[in-house]
Amino acid sequence: MQVQRVQRAKRGGFTLVGCLVAFGACSLLTVTAIFATLFIFRDQLVNAGFEVAGFEAEGRTDDIFTDVQSNPVPQVVQQEQAPAQFSVSAGTYGQETIPNNAGASLIVGTDETGQDIATVTSTEGDFVELCRAWSYVCTSQGITESGYTVRNASIDLKPGGGIVYAEVQPEGSALRQRVGLVMQVEGTRLVVRGVDVNGFLYSSPPAELATLVNEAERVANDVIRQVAVTAQGEQYDLESISINDGSLTVILR
Repeated sequence: MQVQRVQRAKRGGFTLVGCLVAFGACSLLTVTAIFATLFIFRDQLVNAGFEVAGFEAEGRTDDIFTDVQSNPVPQVVQQEQAPAQFSVSAGTYGQETIPNNAGASLIVGTDETGQDIATVTSTEGDFVELCRAWSYVCTSQGITESGYTVRNASIDLKPGGGIVYAEVQPEGSALRQRVGLVMQVEGTRLVVRGVDVNGFLYSSPPAELATLVNEAERVANDVIRQVAVTAQGEQYDLESISINDGSLTVILR
């Protein structure tokens, strides 16, 4: 897909677009706190393993995405003329207007049964381009909250889920820790499976960090629950989410 740069002024925190770009990890303070807590344990990570920090090793992260069947994407057999732009709303989280094919590709029409359908597809590269246009969190400059800078956020889409990566760095320090938040989709619900460090999955975090992870999951699913797309005067509500290697498609009706 040819990605067109969205010319918007960058914002410090996550907007609605930022929420969706970050695969639902919408609360910047929550995500920053997760990464910051992991950074606090950096000595244990290097010297004695993640288990010392209160986590449990679950094996290689890629293993949980093996043999996963993604939700099917219905074929749009009768396509309407592609709209120039569309709006994404999520109730109390606000609304954003996105040019079509500028980080997300919208197709509207009918399926094989004649029912109205809309699909929105983005690749990993699309997510990063859209995120860079809207927020510094996906750039080397990053965003600083609560004494920590989070930067170079990216997403690695896997069958049925994905990993949101970012670097965290305390203010005044040259040290950085790159970690990932591992998530899977169950129906239309996002489930946090743990954190990825160097390709290995760690779950069952200590109580204080578990609270933060649960909050990130709650906010993510609150956003997903309210998501709707409006194009050419028609509103489409979320039906399912399909994720494969490198791409994510949202199916709406």
